[in-house]
Amino acid sequence: MYTFDIVLPKDSEVAVWALQNFLLEKAENLLGKKEQDKQIFQPTFEARGPFIRNRVQKDGAWAVLSNNAGGYWPTALYELAHETIHLLNPVIGHTNYLE
Repeated sequence: MYTFDIVLPKDSEVAVWALQNFLLEKAENLLGKKEQDKQIFQPTFEARGPFIRNRVQKDGAWAVLSNNAGGYWPTALYELAHETIHLLNPVIGHTNYLE
């Protein structure tokens, strides 16, 4: 059980990771499995988010959420849900076929 009302997203990597995995499971159930040769990594927070960032090795990606999401769970959920869809097919560039 997580205390979403007490700990902010930016201060709880464990809760944000649990939310990421929950959303990934739901997205895969609805839309199909993510690319199997790609890993999903821990979401981060940055001023320019939200977007996904691919690793240099091209073996995976993660969601970069906005700093607003870091301070407010509903925004974190909204942004992470959207970015999770892109993580099913984390192409390099500004969009993928799911757009």
